[in-house]
Amino acid sequence: MSNAPNALVVEDDSHLRQLFSAQLKLIGYNVSCVENASEALKLLGDEQRFALLLTDVVLPGEMNGQELSECVKRQSPNTVALYTSGYPAAILARMGIAALDGEKLIQKPFRLGDLKKAIARTGEDATPSVRGSVSGKVKRRLSQSPQAKPPTHSH
Repeated sequence: MSNAPNALVVEDDSHLRQLFSAQLKLIGYNVSCVENASEALKLLGDEQRFALLLTDVVLPGEMNGQELSECVKRQSPNTVALYTSGYPAAILARMGIAALDGEKLIQKPFRLGDLKKAIARTGEDATPSVRGSVSGKVKRRLSQSPQAKPPTHSH
């Protein structure tokens, strides 16, 4: 998918990193994954550009997801940032993390549909598939996923 937009996933939990990567690939992204902000900044130093940054708010190391997003936007102003967290907003505030725009914060755990809606809510054109032009291959995968199927009743 060379014409697909690039997404960067920053998540310290390896299982969640794999899950988020798979979800973004289903939507139509080329995905790079790292586990902390310093690894993300190394990728940006290699002149990588991303349409989407999906980052956990609370990250190991010296930088949180919000601070990482600010660095990314300085290098790549068109990057759309979405934040993930398993913590409620009140806990994040006590941790010193400024209030995040609710439109850009996705509470973990979340489903593929939640991620697609969150990307669409940003109002940015981070990926054409969110805007309804999903390729046939992606449409087939989405229609075959368990959450996309309507419930069936046997009589």
